[in-house]
Amino acid sequence: MRIYKYRAADKVLMRRGARILKAGYQNGELMIWALVDEMAEYEQYSFRLIGTGHEADVSGFTYLDTVFEGALVWHIFYKRVLKA
Repeated sequence: MRIYKYRAADKVLMRRGARILKAGYQNGELMIWALVDEMAEYEQYSFRLIGTGHEADVSGFTYLDTVFEGALVWHIFYKRVLKA
């Protein structure tokens, strides 16, 4: 098992069974950190960033973290989509 870092995007390929740990900004980019088994197959995860006060269609998603970008506050949710 290793901790990997991914750029946050709508769709991200990670190893099956990834334990998603944290979201945060690094060098101005929103990143996701996950504990992964390097031998596992890839699967796709979907991420949603919802601003405070905005509509939140997150049915089927799991809350990950809340991050701050200056005056903006983002709430991050994810779900496993399908095997890649």
